[in-house]
Amino acid sequence: MLWMLEKCFLNLKIIQLQQLFRSRIRIKVEFVCWVAKNTRPFNIVSNHRFKILMKTGNTEYYLPLLTTVSCDVHLVFACLCQHITILLCVTCSFKTMEKPKQYTRNMMSSFTFQWTHRPPQNTDPTSY
Repeated sequence: MLWMLEKCFLNLKIIQLQQLFRSRIRIKVEFVCWVAKNTRPFNIVSNHRFKILMKTGNTEYYLPLLTTVSCDVHLVFACLCQHITILLCVTCSFKTMEKPKQYTRNMMSSFTFQWTHRPPQNTDPTSY
């Protein structure tokens, strides 16, 4: 799952990154995973005690802002929705047919939904 999140961040047209920015992206990915998996509110990163705890031992540790984490979670959600839409092709059809004459209402309708799984073209996470 981490490679998918990193792909979403790296798709922002940032190809040549310095090591500092790479570590910042990695930190942002970890924060998004932590907020999403543990259902934490976004404002946990602006908590004073949380900042003290995170900077223990390394005062230069990068902590993203509340708005950054919120935007990153929304970005990941949009990327994952798009990826799921590509993987699942949903086909919907609507049929109308006539019933035999002994029924009072002689029209019948039916809906048909079909989900077909399309495997991704490239599943290698290092190629993104």
